[in-house]
Amino acid sequence: MDQKGDTILNTMWRSKLALLLAIMMILAVGCSNKGSDNMENTTSNEIIKNPFEENTPNTMVLGNISHGFTNPQLDEKGIILPLQYNGSELKVDYSVKASGKAKNVGFLVFVDGKPQPYKFNSSEAPYEYMHIFELEGDDQDTPLSFIFTPVTGKKGDNLHVSIASVYNPGFIPDMKATTSFGGYQTTLESGRSLIFNKNAEALNVSSIPHQEILSNVRISTEPITQELLDKHSVMEKVDNGDVG
Repeated sequence: MDQKGDTILNTMWRSKLALLLAIMMILAVGCSNKGSDNMENTTSNEIIKNPFEENTPNTMVLGNISHGFTNPQLDEKGIILPLQYNGSELKVDYSVKASGKAKNVGFLVFVDGKPQPYKFNSSEAPYEYMHIFELEGDDQDTPLSFIFTPVTGKKGDNLHVSIASVYNPGFIPDMKATTSFGGYQTTLESGRSLIFNKNAEALNVSSIPHQEILSNVRISTEPITQELLDKHSVMEKVDNGDVG
């Protein structure tokens, strides 16, 4: 994206991302250069549509989700200012809305790429690395807050804070009816700079609950048959006549 495109993204009153969760069964796909022209003309507050979805009878949309920072401070040019850490706990105001099956969502927070435990909506809540909840209505803005003491950072640092949603994070395939995660646990990330005016205070991460997700791991093998290849193949046929 050119410098002008970056400026448009930064001058948004509210940083917002969107994700369309879809299952697509496409037998023939044609590629052309027209899609790139449309991409450049798309504004930052629009959901970019997949050109292969339109008029495709075999497309099933599961839902969609969007989230972003609430009422971020702006400079005189309308550019979003970084978050500021002034000691103690930092509160980040946020908002999310979703529809369909995407209403089951969890959030992860990272500071400078490091997993950040946080409290959800209240300073009295326990620290956890992920909070999972079910949104009530379709396409309704739900305000929420992430409260935390950064796990890293010292005075003068300018670090990146990432907030990532995870769609249906509790799903685990039963390996019988389904052997794939499919579109489940798809992530969508939003980010913002964080300036440290004070050193980050030490956080006792040992007091945060941990789950032994990978306990009692078992390994099994299955022979690769032609039937298995046909069932799980993701290869797509391409009509060379439509390739630009």
